[in-house]
Amino acid sequence: MEDSAFFGMTVPLFGACHGDVIGFTCAAEGRVGAAAVSYTGILRNGKLEMLWHTVADAALSAEQEGAPARARKLPAWRAFGTSLDSFERVS
Repeated sequence: MEDSAFFGMTVPLFGACHGDVIGFTCAAEGRVGAAAVSYTGILRNGKLEMLWHTVADAALSAEQEGAPARARKLPAWRAFGTSLDSFERVS
């Protein structure tokens, strides 16, 4: 997705799987600052059902509409995100 910290980048990926369960993570300098994402999931009926967690050190924000955005450090409560998605192979 274009709003991803790593969109268009190649980042190191580390993971493991056993049977139908999988987990992987990556961390790198993203477009705005340090970021990491971890996925944990299961393969069911040709789909990966994945719970994922993200953490970002900074985000872009502007003082007011029309003003230039700057990278600003995020407080802990805003730095973390969690979601659940399904991924399917597209041919």
